[in-house]
Amino acid sequence: MNSILQRKLCTKWILFVFCALGLTSFAQVRFGGDVYVADNATFFINAGEVSFGTGTTSTSRTATTFGKFQTADAVTFSATGTSATQHFNGYLAAGKTGTFTAHVGDGSVYAPFTFTAKSTTDVATVAYWGDPTSDISSTLEGRLDAVATTGFWEARCSAGSSRVGFTWTAANDITTLTGGDLTQLVIAGYNGTRWEQIPATTTGTLTAGTITSEFLVDLSDYTHYTFGKRSFCQPVIDLTGVDKTWNGTSWSPSAPTIIDRAIIDAPFTGSLTCHSLTLNANLTLAAGELLEMVGGVTTTNNAKVIMASTASITQRDDTATAPNIELTKTTKTMFSNRYVYWGAPLSGTFANSSINAAIAQGQTAVSNAFDLRFQYVSGVAGATGGWQSFTSLAAGKGFITRVKQQAPFLEGVQGPAIDLKFEGTAGNGAVDVTLGLIAGSPLAARSHNLLGNPYPSPIDAAEFLRRNSATIDGVIYVWNSGGALSNSAFAQSDYYPWTLAGTTNILGTEGQFTDGIIPSGQGFKVRAIAAGDVTFDNCMRLTQQSGSMFRSDGSLVNYNQEDANRFKVLMTGENGVSSPILVAFDAQYTTAYDTMYDAYALSAGTATFYSILENTSDRLAINALPAFDVTNEVPVGVRKTGTATETFTFQWVQPEGIFANGQAVYLFDTLTGAYHNFVDGAVSITLSETVTNNRFQLRFQDPLSNPDFQNAMNFVSWYQNETIEVKCSENLTNIKIFDITGRLVLTQTVNEERTVAIPFAQPQGVYLVKGTTNEGIEMTQKLIINN
Repeated sequence: MNSILQRKLCTKWILFVFCALGLTSFAQVRFGGDVYVADNATFFINAGEVSFGTGTTSTSRTATTFGKFQTADAVTFSATGTSATQHFNGYLAAGKTGTFTAHVGDGSVYAPFTFTAKSTTDVATVAYWGDPTSDISSTLEGRLDAVATTGFWEARCSAGSSRVGFTWTAANDITTLTGGDLTQLVIAGYNGTRWEQIPATTTGTLTAGTITSEFLVDLSDYTHYTFGKRSFCQPVIDLTGVDKTWNGTSWSPSAPTIIDRAIIDAPFTGSLTCHSLTLNANLTLAAGELLEMVGGVTTTNNAKVIMASTASITQRDDTATAPNIELTKTTKTMFSNRYVYWGAPLSGTFANSSINAAIAQGQTAVSNAFDLRFQYVSGVAGATGGWQSFTSLAAGKGFITRVKQQAPFLEGVQGPAIDLKFEGTAGNGAVDVTLGLIAGSPLAARSHNLLGNPYPSPIDAAEFLRRNSATIDGVIYVWNSGGALSNSAFAQSDYYPWTLAGTTNILGTEGQFTDGIIPSGQGFKVRAIAAGDVTFDNCMRLTQQSGSMFRSDGSLVNYNQEDANRFKVLMTGENGVSSPILVAFDAQYTTAYDTMYDAYALSAGTATFYSILENTSDRLAINALPAFDVTNEVPVGVRKTGTATETFTFQWVQPEGIFANGQAVYLFDTLTGAYHNFVDGAVSITLSETVTNNRFQLRFQDPLSNPDFQNAMNFVSWYQNETIEVKCSENLTNIKIFDITGRLVLTQTVNEERTVAIPFAQPQGVYLVKGTTNEGIEMTQKLIINN
C-alpha cells in the first residue's frame, strides 16, 4: 500500500466509498479510520496482515448486492484492535485455507467466526446478523429441540470443508436456550430448508464461551449457523393408528407402523416397529434384529421377547412399561481365569445368582462357567472399597465374572464362547447411578467407577459422555480380557480407552467400542471428576440395521474420523504384557488435557507404555495434539513392576492419514542418541527401572539424516583388534557404548582428548558409540562388529 493511502486509513473520519464496479487491491492493511464498501463493490486485500485501529469498517448489507471486504489466501488476520466497534461490520469474503478467524459483527456487537483446517481457497463469505430475519425457516430436524433467536452467522462457501466455531456472551442467552445445561449446546446449521444439528464441543460458562464443531463440516451444505439445543430423541408421538394383529401367518389388516398398536397372538420372529405392543405370544429377535416402540407393552400368557446377543429393543417413552425379555449375551472365545465385564440390561436390581446358569457353547450339562464375580466399590479408600463380592446390583452398575478353570477351559488353551442369559423386565427410561470419588485425588484408581449399559440395546458412548460431562471425564475404559497375540504369546488383560480422538484397542475383539458404541450387556469404567450422578436415558439408545448402528432419529453413528492423522505404538513384553498408546494430531486439539479427546492411562498390567502430558508427569494412553509438525517431540515412558531386567518390543501399528502416506515416526533414545525408524520394523529395548519417564521420545525427523549434522564434529569410530577407536574434531570428555537394546555396555572417562582407543572384547553385533565433548555436545554413531 502506498504511503498516502496508509496515512488516510490511519486518520479518523476518512470515508471510503467504492462504486459498484470498483475493485481496489491493497496489502498489509490496518484500518484506522472509517471505511465503507457500498453495494456491488469490493475492497480487495491481496497479502499481509489485517488489523484494526479506530473508526468503523463496514459494508452495505443489501441482499445479493452487498459490498464486501475480500482477502486472498496469503492474508492473515490479527485480533489486534478488535472490539465492539472495531470489526468487519458487514461482509467479509475470505479466500483462505487453514485455520483463521473472520472478525465480523453487527453494529456494536463483535461476533467472530472461526474456520479450523479449511480445506480449499474457495471464498467463504461471512457476516453476522444480530437481528435474525424472518426469511430463515424455523423448521428443525429431529435432533434439535430449539435454535437461538438472538443472532446468527451467514457463512456461504461453494466447496471445501472445515470445522466451524464461534463465541457467545451473556447477550446470546445460552441459559434460556439450553435450560441452564451447557452440555445440551450444539451448533445448528441451516441447509436452505431446515436447521440441522452439528455435534460440537464447548468451553466456558453459560455467559461466555466458545463452541466448535467436532468434525469437518461440508461448507456447501449450510448457509447459516447459530446455537442450537441438542436432541437425539424422536418425539413421543400419540397412538393414532389402528390395531394390527399377527395371527401366526400374516398381519391383519396390514403390517404395523410407528403409530399403530401391534398385537402378537401367535409366535412371531423378526424385526418389528410399532407404537405399542400387546404380547399374547413370544416374539423372537435374531442377531441384528430390532423391536422399536414408542410406548409400552401389555403381556398375557407369560409371553416375552427372546433375544439373540446382538438383537435390540428401543423405547421412546421413559415411563412406558417394558417387556419381559430373555436376552442371551455371548462373549468372545475365552481362556480360563480371564475376566468378563458386564452390565445387566434389566430394570431394578440384578441378582448374583442369575450368573450361575452361564454355560460354555457346545456344553449341555456343565453350567456355572464362572467361578468368581465382583462389583467395584468406588470412593472408598479402605478395605471395603475396590473389588468386592455382591449379592445384587442396581441398574446401571457393572460387574465382572471370572472364567472357571474346568473343561473346556484348560490352562493356556483357548476355549469356546460363553452364553449368559439375562431374564426379567427390560431396562427402560432414566437410570441414575451415584458416583464414588476420592476427594482431592480424581486420578486415583477408586475415583474410577464400574458401570454397565442398563438397556437391551446399544448406547451411544459420546452422547453418554457429553450428557454427563459435569461429573465424569470424557473417556470410556473397556476391559480387554486378553488372548493370543500374533506371535503366539498370551496377552495380559488390561483396559483400553475410547474417546472422540480414537481408541488404543488393537486386537479389536471387545465389542464395538472402536465405533463409539457400547453394546447391551457391556460393563465399562469411567473416571469421576466431581461428586454426583451419571444418568442413562432413552436418548442414548441405538438401533441396529444391517450391521450399522443408528440413533433413534435414524442418523448413523460413526465416530471414525476421516483423514485422521494418527497412529498407535504397541509395547509388548516377554511376560505377555501388551500396552498400546494412540497419538493423534488435529487443529482442534491442544497440548493441554482435552476432555473427550485425551485419555489418562488406566492399567492393571505388569508394565504400561504411555505418552506424557506436556509440562506434567501425567500418563496418557491417548494423546491428542495440535496440527502435526515434523518438529514435534512426544515424550513417552514405561512403568513396570520391580527392578528385574526385562526386554520390551515397540512397534508402530495402524498408521492413518499422513502417517500411512510416508511420514516417518522414530523412537528416539535420549540415553544413547539412537533413532529407530518404525518403518524398518520393531525395536527391542532392555529396561530395569520401575519408571522410565525421561529417556524416550517419538520424533518425526532424523537429524542424523542431515550430512551437515553428521559431519559437523567429524565424529567417527571403528573396530579392529578387539579395540574401538574414536576420533573427533573436538575434545572429548566421555565415551559410552550401548548395545542395540539400549543397555550400557561400557563407559570411559576421557581427559579432553580427540583420539581414544578403548579395549572392547564383546560379542559381535550392533553397538552405539556415544561421545560427549567438553562443551556438553553429544554425538552418536552406529558401529557393527562382525569379527
